[in-house]
Amino acid sequence: MTAQKSWPYWAAGYAILALMIGTNLPSPLYQIYMQKWGFSPGTLTAIFACYAFFLIPSLLIFGRLTDRIGRKPVIVAGLLLAALGMVLFIVAQSVFMLIVARTIQGIAVGAISGAATAALTELHPTRNRRSAALATTLATAGGTALGPLLAGFIAEYVGHPLRTPFYSELVLLIPAIIAVAAMPESVDKAVVASPDKRAEMPGETPTAALLDPRSFFIASSTAFVAWSVAALFMSLMPSYVSQLLGFRSLLIGGGTIFVMLTVSVIAQLILRGVAPKKNIRSGLICLSIGLCAIVYSMSVKSALLFVAGTVLCGLGHGMTFGGATVLVNMLATAAARGRVLSWYYVIIYLGVGIPVLLTGLLAAHGDLRLAVSVFTGVTVTLSLILGVLVNNGRTLLDHPAT
Repeated sequence: MTAQKSWPYWAAGYAILALMIGTNLPSPLYQIYMQKWGFSPGTLTAIFACYAFFLIPSLLIFGRLTDRIGRKPVIVAGLLLAALGMVLFIVAQSVFMLIVARTIQGIAVGAISGAATAALTELHPTRNRRSAALATTLATAGGTALGPLLAGFIAEYVGHPLRTPFYSELVLLIPAIIAVAAMPESVDKAVVASPDKRAEMPGETPTAALLDPRSFFIASSTAFVAWSVAALFMSLMPSYVSQLLGFRSLLIGGGTIFVMLTVSVIAQLILRGVAPKKNIRSGLICLSIGLCAIVYSMSVKSALLFVAGTVLCGLGHGMTFGGATVLVNMLATAAARGRVLSWYYVIIYLGVGIPVLLTGLLAAHGDLRLAVSVFTGVTVTLSLILGVLVNNGRTLLDHPAT
């Protein structure tokens, strides 16, 4: 890629990276908020639920909109909303303000996810869908990993833990807004001017715009499982580590998330040439074994086993999420790419929200170890079902991406 042709592509990727860093900054800070304002785990669950409640409809609304007006205005609007969310975190003096800030973040993520992912495919100089999918998953997982680590480090060593992390995110968002505003529109004007008429039908699902609906179901369900595991790490795993090791550290809590998702990024880079079917199948196995190792680590009080399980979960996350995103990029037609990718992210964020919400409620009324064990049992069962579906018949899962 020449610099002249590639900079808009990297601008779209950086927008996803900056957004995901900011979205995940609060993860290790909630312990401070709870101590400062004295709210319960149930209130924390409500804050998470509010984020997902507004994110999912935002994905559907902006996914349809971006196919009609283009990618750039939707991404810029989402980045401005993300900056507003940071400002609200900085000035927050109550739980209500936290809820408002997370609501704004949810809308911002919903606006940008589908549009920026579609833009990466369309802005790639050779329209290589595998490379575009890799950039998407690296930016998403990388930002999700860096956010908690950055916030945990600042909280432990820099000072002003409830303000400084959000100022740092504003510094990251400003160049993203400028770069996206300057990049060319990635959607073909003819496609925008003559959208698929099926897109106008209320409640229309993406299946009519897919080359293989069965493969989309497998890919999106796999991503659901992968990100439910990531959400477990981002929400309850710091407390799990605290019980296992016997002491609390915001940096260790954030570092656990960082390690898991960094391994995911490395796995995606190393295994980028592997067919989606092989990545998804192997990734589901790694996720299942990794979760079982983490559950057993508490029984034997083994930090080494916990680390091994974390690494396996990261490896499984990278393979499943990378393989699923490559596959969805292959499946979407040009006229409906924004809608299809937005539906894909709807399913991902259902995976982020629902399983961890139910696990958190179980932990609040019982034992954290039991809650994580139940989560593991359900996840392993879903992984087995998906593994059977992956091996049952030939679909686009069998073909290399281009």
